[in-house]
Formats: sequence, structure tokens, C-alpha cells
Amino acid sequence: MITIVLSALVALANPVVADAAPQSAAPQPAASAAVEDPKITERVKTEFAAWQHGELVRAHYSHEANQSFSDAAVQGMSEHLKALGAVKTATYTSTTVQGPNTVYAYKLSCEHGDVLMRMFVDKLGKISGISFRPAESADKATTS
Repeated sequence: MITIVLSALVALANPVVADAAPQSAAPQPAASAAVEDPKITERVKTEFAAWQHGELVRAHYSHEANQSFSDAAVQGMSEHLKALGAVKTATYTSTTVQGPNTVYAYKLSCEHGDVLMRMFVDKLGKISGISFRPAESADKATTS
């Protein structure tokens, strides 16, 4: 499978471009056991499809995120994500709080492979960051 790397994470307090969370802000578990929110699941699938097609709705994203997602970066990621095909299932894995963001993690099983997606949502409901990683690389890391 094509290795997916996205340099697209923006934290409001400390804008960075990376494919993982900033080291200084360790994820904290949500205050209570988080359960899947069907509205968030639909939002995750909608945003994934937008990235696949290279057609982000910029109004869904924070100002900082919009500044870090150049059109070239979006198109480059689109090419990688298109190769996965349509989403068959979206499996919720966790919700954490990281600084001012709530981070929703999902495993998306697509026609031609799986991807782990994290969507960072700020207190205003805007997406402040997003990351995609091949599921098999994460699976290998947990078994090593």
C-alpha cells in the first residue's frame, strides 16, 4: 500500500505542521468513557471524502488549519487517499483531549486498504488539524 504522510496538524496554541500530535501536549483521556457520536462519525467520513477528492470545505477548518493546508498539499494527499477507494466502514477508536482540541480517532476500512484518521476539533467546532496514517504501520508498531 502507498505510504500516506500528511503534514497537516495545527494546534491552536502552537501551530505546527506534522503527522502526529505535538510532543509538548500529551493526549489526555476524556473526562468520562467516550462513546461514539454518530454525528462525528459522519463528519469524519465527509471530511475523508473531501480530502480524497481534493475539495475541502474551508469553512469547516480553523484559520490556522487553512493556512497550513496549501492547495498543493491537499492535492498531494488527495492522490494518496484516492488509491484507497470508497470507505466501507468507519470504526471509532477513541476520543481524547489535547490542549484546546478534542481529538477523534477512527480506523477507516476502504476498498483497497485501511487508514487511521485523527480529526482535531477546537472549542468552536472547527477542524484545527487532521492526520492520516496507514493502518498497517500502526498495527506493526503495537506488535513490536
